Amino acid sequence: MIIKENIYSVGVLNPQLRVFDIIMETEFGTTYNAYLVKGENKTALIETVHIHYFDEYLEKISAICDIADIDYIVLNHTEPDHSGSLARLIELNPNITVVSSMAGNKYVSAICNCKFNGQIVKDGDSIDLGGKTLRFTIAPFLHWPDSMFTYIAEDKVLFPCDFLGAHYCESLMVDNKLHHKDKYEKALQYAPADFDAHRGLAVALQIAGRRQEALNHFRQAFEINPRSADTCSDLGRVYRDMSDLGEAAQWFRKALAIGADDAVRINAVSGDAYYIAAQLAEAVKNESYDMILCGIESSDFNGSAVGSMLAEFLQISSISSVSGLSLEGNEIQITREIDGGKEVLTVSSPFVAIVQKGIAINPRIAAMRGIMMARSKPIKVIEPVQIETLTEDVKFELPQPKASCKLVDESNVKELVNLLYNEAKVI
Repeated sequence: MIIKENIYSVGVLNPQLRVFDIIMETEFGTTYNAYLVKGENKTALIETVHIHYFDEYLEKISAICDIADIDYIVLNHTEPDHSGSLARLIELNPNITVVSSMAGNKYVSAICNCKFNGQIVKDGDSIDLGGKTLRFTIAPFLHWPDSMFTYIAEDKVLFPCDFLGAHYCESLMVDNKLHHKDKYEKALQYAPADFDAHRGLAVALQIAGRRQEALNHFRQAFEINPRSADTCSDLGRVYRDMSDLGEAAQWFRKALAIGADDAVRINAVSGDAYYIAAQLAEAVKNESYDMILCGIESSDFNGSAVGSMLAEFLQISSISSVSGLSLEGNEIQITREIDGGKEVLTVSSPFVAIVQKGIAINPRIAAMRGIMMARSKPIKVIEPVQIETLTEDVKFELPQPKASCKLVDESNVKELVNLLYNEAKVI
């Protein structure tokens, strides 16, 4: 089947499979997807198939080109349904180069148990086939440590490993030509639980140049952890009392579990907004960042001042009341809530965004793998700089208690008027 000019599907069907990897139900069989890409100068296979289907796989390849003419085998992943036929292909063409991530290369060595030409690719690397450029994005744990995506820039075709896939089998293998869409939707429910859906979709969309949609999914995946989208670093909270430091650890661990790259704790007893902003500025000034996110106000001080002061310390722009973020070309577009409507602005980085509640559309729930990994990640602790607070807490007091409610019979208008006039003093 031709996907696009000189891009072919050479995968095979396995409609009889009912259990995959011992535990996963495959009610509708599965498809071993594999592809052949012919450039002007080089030819590449993307994935192989399960070894039991090698003969059919080889027949499909041979109908397009000779095995001896294949220069590369790209393995986005190395489970048996991806790499099962690799050793047989190397026997037929010992000069072929196996392209994989660093983790994938290690797995291939164990899988093949033979000498092979290996090429390890890193994030952003590419291979020019002549008119078709394979560009690689490393995507570990989507869904194995070796996982990566391959993208043909000229044709805008993405090969996303097992991400966005499901165990399903129909003859055409094209989603817009399915005969049983209800069964396909059901098959999607059995997709592996370790798929990080929002993060993976963000990677896929970013590769495809759909930056706005990618940002939306990164936001949902990491509760707005823009560093994962190459936009900013994360900073920890500044805590009010030294007794809070024990509590701080659990919040840092939660942030790390849902996708934060680093956690930094400023070992300070916080003061007023000026003091907090100064400590944050000192901590972040030597970091590389595009955007710093601040909450609009704390529930204790209600000052709404830290973000603006932080921007002033760093000599960068600040925008308050931010309810939305988007990318338009190379510009960052900001949506602000204003009286009676919304305001849309564009801003250049770096800047401080003072965000409102609700900007994280679907807060992320930590997966077990994230929780386990977060336990071993270090929490960096830095000491505060010497800065005097500009204000002093004189006292705290509760507001005056409200008077108890009085109920008046609906027929007693005279009593109602008396209460409104003499007690409530509203008439």
